Amino acid sequence: MAHLLQELCKTPDFKPYELSLEFLDSIPPYHKQEALALTESINSHVNQILEKNRRLERLLAEFMDEGEEDE
Repeated sequence: MAHLLQELCKTPDFKPYELSLEFLDSIPPYHKQEALALTESINSHVNQILEKNRRLERLLAEFMDEGEEDE
């Protein structure tokens, strides 16, 4: 099961936050705990990337504002 989720993550159109409860409900019970752990891990990484992106956007905006003030 972990292998299937890892392969799914490699597809270009895969969006981890779109893993739905329907998808998780379709997983056999004996794989569900592993799937939930992987899903939480994926979502955690996505959230970290999004937060870093927001910080970079703020820094870039500050940098651009400072550049305009210098002119």
